Amino acid sequence: MEKVIYVDVLIFLNTVITFILLLTASQLTGFIIKPVRLITGSLVGGVYSLMLLAPPMKGIAVFAARTAMCVSLICITFDPKQVRAFFKLFAVFLASNYLYAGIIYASFYLLSPDFMQVNNGYAYYDMSILSVIAVSSAAYAVIFLLKKTVFKKNQQDAIHNVEIIYGENRINEKALLDTGSTVRDPFNAKPVMVLNREAAFVLTGEMINEESLYSDKVRIRLLPVKTVAGNKLLPVFTADKVIVNDNGISKETDNPGIAVTEDELGNEKYQALISTDFI
Repeated sequence: MEKVIYVDVLIFLNTVITFILLLTASQLTGFIIKPVRLITGSLVGGVYSLMLLAPPMKGIAVFAARTAMCVSLICITFDPKQVRAFFKLFAVFLASNYLYAGIIYASFYLLSPDFMQVNNGYAYYDMSILSVIAVSSAAYAVIFLLKKTVFKKNQQDAIHNVEIIYGENRINEKALLDTGSTVRDPFNAKPVMVLNREAAFVLTGEMINEESLYSDKVRIRLLPVKTVAGNKLLPVFTADKVIVNDNGISKETDNPGIAVTEDELGNEKYQALISTDFI
């Protein structure tokens, strides 16, 4: 009996897998990802799976097509602004693809599905949705375990100790490295970091918001800045200095911009976001 491939199931299956892979790349690199971009990238990845229905391609052509897919998904989902950030995401995402594929193939080989079609680097399985979700979750668990062991040092390196000096006041906070941030203050071309409002209050003695534009204590201007919640117009003031201290090595940045946000950044893990310009 001839088996039928359902296009909607094919796209849905690969949309879920792409979602997991993009989320994995985000966690392994520490790159902040917007929910809208994550969903969009996942859907595009699902549409890419239609290559399964195309005529078979040779190995090098499959690799080239897979690479082009990874490049497009990284640009759509993460929109990296720096070459270094792009290649880091590309390497992690491509490696996760092949690792995930190996786990999936091994799992389905052991489960012996009634029908499995593989072509051009994509696969279709004749199994229940629950089975697919269970195997996908197991694969993600393996990658998550890898993250906790092999990539543990990289994760730790993504969190930095920062000291912010403003006048006679100074605070020490934890900051997450956002490799996709390239924001600079147009007034002095200095890099801009994001700090939560409570920490900014401790530093300046003023609850900074849009109304602070008229304050005599802190000079404020509004700049478009990327945060966990997306691009926002945030109040920014100039600090005297930011010092990043890690393992006895420090880097100072004079007169950086401090963008103040009311959004929750990282619970107790970090209270600020810094770009690669600070390290």
